[in-house]
Amino acid sequence: MTTTLIRALSLAAVCAAAAPAAFAAGGERQTHVINADCFRGPWAETIWDRPQGSFVTDLVAYGYDFANAEALATVICKDESLVNDPERLKARVLSEIAQMPPR
Repeated sequence: MTTTLIRALSLAAVCAAAAPAAFAAGGERQTHVINADCFRGPWAETIWDRPQGSFVTDLVAYGYDFANAEALATVICKDESLVNDPERLKARVLSEIAQMPPR
């Protein structure tokens, strides 16, 4: 049997959106790096795809609670149109954060 090809698509999406977690104590903006890191299974379909822990952890550090961070990352990693397209992946992460900022 052939070996399973596992690919991880990593992308550092620099997010400086206005959110409670994005401001320092002095009111200055901070830059948060979110590594959009998805496990990619051996097929073109995304049946095995899921977010790596670092993706969820970065979203939690940005200000999301764990459940919403995991849900957001899962939706992004399951999107077949983002496979092997880092620029589109980055745009999708930024778009989702803009549409649903952390509370």
